[in-house]
Amino acid sequence: MIHALRDIIKHTPDLLSVRWKREGFISDHAARSKGKETPINLLGFKDGTANPDSQNDKLMQKVVWVTADQQEPAWTIGGSYQAVRLIQFRVEFWDRTPLKEQQTIFGRDKQTGAPLGMQHEHDVPDYASDPEGKVIALDSHIRLANPRTAESESSLMLRRGYSYSLGVTNSGQLDMGLLFVCYQHDLEKGFLTVQKRLNGEALEEYVKPIGGRLFFCAAGSEGRERLSRKRVIAGLMFIDG
Repeated sequence: MIHALRDIIKHTPDLLSVRWKREGFISDHAARSKGKETPINLLGFKDGTANPDSQNDKLMQKVVWVTADQQEPAWTIGGSYQAVRLIQFRVEFWDRTPLKEQQTIFGRDKQTGAPLGMQHEHDVPDYASDPEGKVIALDSHIRLANPRTAESESSLMLRRGYSYSLGVTNSGQLDMGLLFVCYQHDLEKGFLTVQKRLNGEALEEYVKPIGGRLFFCAAGSEGRERLSRKRVIAGLMFIDG
């Protein structure tokens, strides 16, 4: 990725300049698994278990890519809306929190990644049989982020969390967290709706959003097709302040 960035900078000096850069990482084992293993974040939990299958072209067309039937400008077709958020973790506070409470906050077993009360990471939680949240708390992260209802199907998004570690803050706390990136065909239905559902979740006590932006990523070129100036600028457009 670093070499790709340098190559883009080299060939577009009159169009682009780097304004912000933050490096993140996932475990080497997860990176080499080609999507078969879910990365673990710096809170110790698997991150990305319920991601839609990126190999399913029909699903990606529904979830990620802007299509011609949307009321969007023609140049956006085939592209995707990107949300980036930089989230700082209060890791010292988290590490003093009992394991059972951590699992209740996430709604998953810390070791296996399985929804509480279930055996396997990719088991689908049955919220209808747990209406009072006795097994998976009503304010747990997984239950709020994806309630598994017909209505919440429209808020699916393809996401990836990259961990970061930058030494210590001015107050002497460990500066660690998550660089969260997600893609969807509609920001209002995707990222923004999910964020509204997460307002007030128990995890808020341990995490603090400290930066981020919304972008649009234009469709890629094929073969030797050249990207016009207009398309390059549009494809890296900020869509918030």
